[in-house]
Parts: sequence; C-alpha cells; structure tokens
Amino acid sequence: MSALLESHARGITLLAMVAGLLSASCSGFGMYWLLIPDAHPWADVDPRRIDLVGRLPTTLTAGLIMTLGLFGVLAVMARLLIGQRARPTLFAAGGLQMLGNTLLSSVAALTLLAYLVALVIPAAGIVLLVLACRRVALMRYLTAMIVIAVAAWGTVTAALKPSHLLRLLQDVADRVSGLPAAASVPMLIAATTTCWLFLIMRDGAFPITGPVADQIARWSRPVTWIAAACPLPYGLQRLTWLTPLPSFGLHGEILDPETRLWGLLLGGGALIGCVLTLGLISRWGRTFPSWTPRIAGQPVPVSLAVVPGLVVAISVTITAIPMAMMSASTGGWWNLILPFWLWGPALALAVWGYAVRRRALQATVPS
Repeated sequence: MSALLESHARGITLLAMVAGLLSASCSGFGMYWLLIPDAHPWADVDPRRIDLVGRLPTTLTAGLIMTLGLFGVLAVMARLLIGQRARPTLFAAGGLQMLGNTLLSSVAALTLLAYLVALVIPAAGIVLLVLACRRVALMRYLTAMIVIAVAAWGTVTAALKPSHLLRLLQDVADRVSGLPAAASVPMLIAATTTCWLFLIMRDGAFPITGPVADQIARWSRPVTWIAAACPLPYGLQRLTWLTPLPSFGLHGEILDPETRLWGLLLGGGALIGCVLTLGLISRWGRTFPSWTPRIAGQPVPVSLAVVPGLVVAISVTITAIPMAMMSASTGGWWNLILPFWLWGPALALAVWGYAVRRRALQATVPS
C-alpha cells in the first residue's frame, strides 16, 4: 500500500511540475504580448472572426493569459510546498485555467488534431481488421465486403488512382506543415488545459469512489451512448462526399477525387471514433478480445481508454465556443452536425464513468 501511495504522490508531483511549466509559459507569452502588442497572435481584432478571442482587445486577452498563468504557477508551488492543505487552491486554479482557456480557444488546435486523427484512426482500424480476420471468420467476410465496396467506389469515382493518392499525400503535408505555426498558441492553451484537468483529477477533484462516483457510474451508460452519437452526423455528412452526386454541405458542388478521399478519411474516422466510444461500456473495452495476439483476455489498461478519451473531450469542449460562433454565422446547422457543446461534456462524463466502473471491478478482485 505504501508503494502505491508513493507512486500516486510521484504522479501528482510530476503533473504539477508540468502544469506549472505550461502555466509559466502562458504567463510569459501574455506578458510579452502586453509589452509588445504587435507580437500578439490576434493583434488584428476582427469582429467577423469565428472565435471569441479574435474579437476581444489584445490587451485584455494578453492580460488574462498572463494572470491565469501566474495563478496557476502559484497554486502549483503551494501544492508542492504545503501539500494537501493547498488542494482547494489547486482545484480553484485548475477550474479557472479551464474556464479561461475555453474562452481563449480557437479551432486551430482542433483542426490539426482532426487531420492527424483522420489519418491515424482509419489506419488503426485496418490493422485491427487484419488481426481480427486471423481469428474470426465473420470478420473475414466483413473485411472482404469492405474491400470490394471501396474498390468499386474508387473505380467509379477514380479517387484511388495513384496520381490522386499522391496529391492527397501532398495535400496532407501542406495542411499539417502550415498548421503548427498558426496553431502554436491554441495548442499551448489546449495542452495547458489538458494537463491541469489530469492534475486535479489525479489529486481527487473527480472522485472514483463515493456517492458522486456512484451516480456517475449509474448514468454513464446512457451518457456514453449520447457521446458516441455526437460525431455520427459529421461522419455521415462527410461520407456523402464518396458519392458521385453533388455533395450535401458543399453547396451542391461536384467534388474532385482528393476531396472525396478526405471524405473517406474524415467520415471513417468519425464512425470509428463512435465505435471506440462504445468500448467504454463494452466488454472489449475492459478485456482484450480473443483475436488480439499475445494479450488476449488480459485487462485493458485504464489509461489506454482514459487518456485519449479525455484529450478528445477537452479538445472538443474548449472549441465549443468558436464552433457555436461559426454555426451562428452559417445558419446554425453546425451546432447539430458537430454538437461540440454536447459531445465534449458527454465524453468526459463517459470516461469518468468508465474509470469509476474499472476501479470498482479492481476492488472486487482478491489481491
């Protein structure tokens, strides 16, 4: 037990140091922008921007970033020096960091994450299908149907021609290489928010035992279904890009093959994300399936589901305000196609419920 407590304390210390470093970086940037306003990434205030931070005075946003960062650094120092007596201050600092950073967020960081996920998740899905085909006969037939359908679609639309695939790869390289510079500050804000959430969770702000945790576990199943359904409209809308007909959502334009490939990646990624979310309430989300080599039947590490789940939940939640503003400027449909205002909180609660249930299962296993 003492070794477990020591490991827990070391984890809190490490997270606190990282959170303090990120907060200090934010504070340093804010102070620099106050001293040199022209260096502010949102120096040109534009009331037409789709994020709140681009419409506010630069001195206000710079001062807010600096103040939040300083408060975070002081809270971390108090937690490291005083110990558990400083937990209320740490929780308050974490709450303010997440609230302030949500107001200061933009879609740039999430855009970069979406492009990366659109490439990684379908590739991971292919690997899992190949592994499943080795052990499960039904998966072989399903995989064959998918391959035939994709090949037929590629033949009809000409999207799988080597020249189009090369242009897609070039498009990916151009998009990803151009985003980090524009998304550097939003990425720092998102990383700071994520680290602070993990810190206050580790320090007990979101309990996995007790009455509150019991209520979270009780409602986690319907909440997980809600979280899994949220990316479905976006995924289905992007899959309309695969058809040779004018695409819904792009003013009826006839799309080029590269855009149709993006529809396959983005739509497929959204649908696979939906399935992975359902893993939080499925048996294969607790125990590796029988078709996984070497680790079949072993418990799934809790962090394998909790960490990526919370990263997505935080990224979506802090982008809810600019997405709502973009939706308002385009008739309000994006609030239904991509309901970030619902998806982020629902996914966070679903992940919390998963952690609670896994903790309860571990407590029932004899040591």
